[in-house]
Amino acid sequence: MRNFPKQRIPYSDKVKNDFKWAKDTINHLLLNYGLNTSVVNANHSEYERKLSNYQLYNNQLNQKDFERDCNAMGLEVGQFQDKIQPYNKTYNKIQVLLGDELRRPFNFKTVLVNPDGIKAKLAVRDNMMRQYVESKIQEVIKSFSPFAESQEEVDQMTQEAMPPQEIDKYMKTTYLEAREILASKILQYLIKDLAIVDIKNDAFKHALIAGEELIYIGERNDQPSIEILNPLGVFYHKSPETKWIQNSLYAGYRTYLTTGEVLDRYGLYMSKEQLERVNKRYEGFMGYRDDIPGKLMDYNHDNEKLFYDTVHPSIEGSYSQPDTTDWLVQHVEWKSQKEVGFLTFMNEYGDEETQMVSEDFIIPSNADNYTEVKEFGRKVKYYT
Repeated sequence: MRNFPKQRIPYSDKVKNDFKWAKDTINHLLLNYGLNTSVVNANHSEYERKLSNYQLYNNQLNQKDFERDCNAMGLEVGQFQDKIQPYNKTYNKIQVLLGDELRRPFNFKTVLVNPDGIKAKLAVRDNMMRQYVESKIQEVIKSFSPFAESQEEVDQMTQEAMPPQEIDKYMKTTYLEAREILASKILQYLIKDLAIVDIKNDAFKHALIAGEELIYIGERNDQPSIEILNPLGVFYHKSPETKWIQNSLYAGYRTYLTTGEVLDRYGLYMSKEQLERVNKRYEGFMGYRDDIPGKLMDYNHDNEKLFYDTVHPSIEGSYSQPDTTDWLVQHVEWKSQKEVGFLTFMNEYGDEETQMVSEDFIIPSNADNYTEVKEFGRKVKYYT
């Protein structure tokens, strides 16, 4: 990777000059993906493979795919120009699989697995067991003592108390802790609000056609968002033995958005000049614009022109082709490094506990410090 900005720097340096370091990192990632010849060639062939699969699904044949076999010598003179006609046998099979996937039950639920949640559930189970034992004790006392509770009270207590077998089944299948109930309601709301079932089915369609099922989960305008990523617009870099894309060094996505979508998604974060630039695209939808040629034809720097010249120009949409008035939008995320410390202290139970703290942790001015040399000559500084 060429000229990748240094990642092992303090966070205070990363936010300087309106996050200039982050902007430089994004530019270098996009330019590296476009300017590195080996990366372009490898991803171009993969792009063509996926695009060909989508075309075949839509009963379209790219005649160039047959040139190597039908015209191996590359002859052009005296050749009769004919086209191979498509006969789509995959469409119905894929549609059947999509229908089966859509009919599958979508009954996920939330479960507490952290230590506090497990302790809370065990406390409820113990309390139910205690009620059962107490009800049995009252039955025995009633049979020997005339001063015990009335038979109605004993019967009511017995009915309310579950036997141990039912308690165990109830805790495993039915019981929900208060936090689980809240999380389940949120999950059910988001399933409908974000149309997660439809998203899941559409992503499965991409997996059947392109061999990749890519989803972005994040926030959009401070709201949870789940988006299907078109495999034709995704790029990433990970080691050969890394399985998941989310564990990559970086990953990015290219797509086209209309002017309205750009303003809806990013208008809150854009400057006045950027908003004016985007709004001018509205004026030229159906004809010639007065400001062409003009200042909007200029690039910010030479690298931007190089980037757009080298990146594959056509990114097919999942449902249609982009229009010439749409904006190319690129989203990149990467893994960086940050400075951390480890704070060791005695908790309220008298046990030694260690927590990770950020570089913003304030060390008392009267703290003593010393340095130890660890393996491989690594120096570690301690404060007491």
